[in-house]
Amino acid sequence: PQFHKDSLNDRIWGEGFTDWDSLRNAPEKNRLGFKIPRPTELGYYNYSEAEPRRKQGELANQYGIDGFIFHHYWFNDEAHPGPNLHEPLVNMLKDGYPDVPFALHWCAQKWIVTWNAKVAPDFKFPESDVLQTQKFPEGEEKIKEHYDWLKQFFHHPNYIKVDGKPLFLLYEKKRGHLHWLPKLRELAKLDGFPGLYFVVGISKPHEHLLEVKDEEFEETVRGMNVYKGRVL
Repeated sequence: PQFHKDSLNDRIWGEGFTDWDSLRNAPEKNRLGFKIPRPTELGYYNYSEAEPRRKQGELANQYGIDGFIFHHYWFNDEAHPGPNLHEPLVNMLKDGYPDVPFALHWCAQKWIVTWNAKVAPDFKFPESDVLQTQKFPEGEEKIKEHYDWLKQFFHHPNYIKVDGKPLFLLYEKKRGHLHWLPKLRELAKLDGFPGLYFVVGISKPHEHLLEVKDEEFEETVRGMNVYKGRVL
């Protein structure tokens, strides 16, 4: 969910849209009869602002939360180059809130129409039923551009590291990752880290986790950290 204004959401859904709009328009109960929660003491906050992030950090410390994982969007789209939906992250580096351990989760996935088809009147779909494309350019220049933005977070004292390696999560295993992950790891080493610690999601249940030896993903993860010989 996105609880702050962003130009990408403005373009797709209309000026000023956030996921609070969806919640405000939701019925009191869901189709199973359960009450749909509404905000409590934090209210309908703007996550770009320091105060709600400061309070969330305090609540996390109070209730023993180890850290936060923040969604990160980088679509490699000429229409929306660079980071997207990133203002709270950048502001966190400036004001220090929430003051908790954190890591980034790259949602490297195209956006499709699944939950709401009421797009802005002037929005044009780049592909059928696709709201936002996700690309993985071949050139190393684009990968370096991405890493150069990420490293400001990797070097933050609160950033979660495993054996000195910044933890970097990816939403789902994609063919496009195959040339991006080794290069990102290489850039991290040039940047003074022993590497990157990747956690890569797959779209199958846990009993169907893929062995590292399966498919072409073997070459990508060779020499990287894996959990019990499996790609997560």
